Amino acid sequence: MAASDLPSFQALRDSGQVVFSSMDMLRVRWKPFGPLSTSIQVVDDPADPASPQKPYQTDPGSFHSISTSAATEPPVSSITVTQGDLDQWESDWVEEHVPHADDYSDDAVWVAAPRGDDVEGEGEGEEEEDGGDAGGRKLMRCCDEDRPHAPPPLVVRASTQPFVTIHDFVTTVHDWLQTVRDDILSAKGVTQGGPLPADTPLYVSPVGLDRLRLREGRNQPPDFEDMWKGVAEHIQRRVNGTLIR
Repeated sequence: MAASDLPSFQALRDSGQVVFSSMDMLRVRWKPFGPLSTSIQVVDDPADPASPQKPYQTDPGSFHSISTSAATEPPVSSITVTQGDLDQWESDWVEEHVPHADDYSDDAVWVAAPRGDDVEGEGEGEEEEDGGDAGGRKLMRCCDEDRPHAPPPLVVRASTQPFVTIHDFVTTVHDWLQTVRDDILSAKGVTQGGPLPADTPLYVSPVGLDRLRLREGRNQPPDFEDMWKGVAEHIQRRVNGTLIR
């Protein structure tokens, strides 16, 4: 079967079919930044939050056996990927800056909003129906920061198999994450006064491959026990038939 014979992730979603991460994909423990060779581990049992881990890259050019498994259930020919923090970056920035832009920021830059319904928003920080942020205006700069925009989505395509493999997914997405690292840290830090530190511990959630979520560890020192428990609960609900999305 050729890759073109399989539908894309989005085509299945649009048809109403649920697309899950494969059970092998749920075994992946993935730090988003740094060399691929040291960023990904594979657990023996994803339903066990304390399961032993093995390196994904075993030698130069050699990878764990799950690398050739499908990344999704059912398999798909391509996956269009966005990242949750980047998706929210612009709206979070607007919500953070519009309330004080006129009163406390000397460098605030506004432009006229695109003409539309000319209906004012329901509250500060909410985008108006005419595309503006406040009073028919759109805030473009505040507090020495330009209004941010999310980068274009990434499309991961099948390469060696008719379907997108775990290796297709993690290698393509990992390379992309390095290019948007600063943007992600800035997006995560919008409400915290500045970008997160570059050494902030983060992991990629293996649940929901079309919209990547990067989780921060809880407690000090940071741990990710709650994240892996969430993966285990996701698996249990799928096994029980109680998870429908």
